[in-house]
Amino acid sequence: MTKNILLLFLFSFIACSVPHAGAQLLFGGLKNRVASEPVRWEAKIENVKNGHATVVLTAVIEKGWHLYGTSLPSGGPKPTVFDFSESKDVKTGTPKASCEPKKVYDPLFDMELSWWDAAVSFVVPVTLVGPAPEFTCKISFMTCDGNSCMPPKTITLNLPIKQTTH
Repeated sequence: MTKNILLLFLFSFIACSVPHAGAQLLFGGLKNRVASEPVRWEAKIENVKNGHATVVLTAVIEKGWHLYGTSLPSGGPKPTVFDFSESKDVKTGTPKASCEPKKVYDPLFDMELSWWDAAVSFVVPVTLVGPAPEFTCKISFMTCDGNSCMPPKTITLNLPIKQTTH
């Protein structure tokens, strides 16, 4: 009996701790709801020359979904964050989005937020500073479709960089 009361209390606490009860999270077991990931990331390296390169990270966003912006108010969804701290023999610059995110009132979180609802690329300038450069990026992000949200996710992309001298 005491165990049941404790479990009820624990579940109640967890339910009340969710940032916003209206923002329903979708988990992997709901395959009928989401057949694939709503955001797919692609990466490529361009313009490798004289110790410099450009990395392009592209978010391909499924129709009806959106990827939250990189700067959001607290108490809402998780912003998109790029972490280059594991990159080896490279220095990275600040990612620049190919277009500005939309600024929209989001009823799921009851606040003004920014997001992209179509493919967006982030260009990252890279300086090669060692003999075996490898670009590593952890991307943390969250996606919603206006009715529900996927849990925040972090992916890691690794790209070796082949140096050229011309």
